[in-house]
Amino acid sequence: MMSEALLTQLATRLTRPVDDASRGLARVHLLDWLACVAGGRDSEAAALGSAVSMRGWERATYGGAYIAMESGHGSDHINPGPVVIPAALSMPSAAMEARLDAIVRGYEAALAIGGALDDHHFGLWHGTSTCGVFGACAAFGSVIGFAGVEYANALGNAGSVAGGLLHFQHHPDLLTGPWHVYNAVRIGRDAALHVHYGATGPQDMLEGAQGVFAAMTCKAGNLGAHGDGWIIQALGDSAAPDVAAIKDKMAAQAHAGGLNAQHAERAIALALNEDGGADDTDALDTMLEAWTQ
Repeated sequence: MMSEALLTQLATRLTRPVDDASRGLARVHLLDWLACVAGGRDSEAAALGSAVSMRGWERATYGGAYIAMESGHGSDHINPGPVVIPAALSMPSAAMEARLDAIVRGYEAALAIGGALDDHHFGLWHGTSTCGVFGACAAFGSVIGFAGVEYANALGNAGSVAGGLLHFQHHPDLLTGPWHVYNAVRIGRDAALHVHYGATGPQDMLEGAQGVFAAMTCKAGNLGAHGDGWIIQALGDSAAPDVAAIKDKMAAQAHAGGLNAQHAERAIALALNEDGGADDTDALDTMLEAWTQ
């Protein structure tokens, strides 16, 4: 009897309901990414993002990749936030809960697949790009309400064009790294969108004879997981995330990016919603538009 395809197994995981604790962690990751966007506003990468897109969340993929998120907010080789979070924010009508769920599911896809890749892969390939494309796909699929089979089809198509070689690290002054992030967001999001409108994809794209593992690894392992929970719960000190440190980072990066203390405080309030009131996603979207002009 043939075993179930790996992307089908992952898709089943992605359809689970997201718990409040995981959503709370997603808020911290969101604030971390917003701090990176703020701090990178005056960078060459941010200027390029502003030139190539009219949408704030998409422009932010460049500036948000220029400054690194906290090391505990990813794995050794994959920083999912800069790819997953823009995709999760890319549906203007989506409520904050849907966006947070999308972040959790996007991290799950990127880090589950990354957990199966070996040192050969990460020695040649940019993990944030190769795995991030799956994360962006899962995040946008979550926002638009995917069922399991849709996740599996879309992830298969995203995997068929996953890529991003590490050679750019020999040229640190170039913008190839941020371009990888922008491209992974675009490809992953489009893979989900096209399946939403009827496209189908190979659900054995990971383990298939000419699939990701065959092309990009010497010896693939098992998909990464965190027991019955979400992988975002296993990142850093998730039991007690240092929210104060991320707030301080937001304040420092806002200053570095030419913003004032009120801008930083507004970003903190929109991301964390510590007073428990209604989330203002319109204000969040408007803020990103203004920061990335």
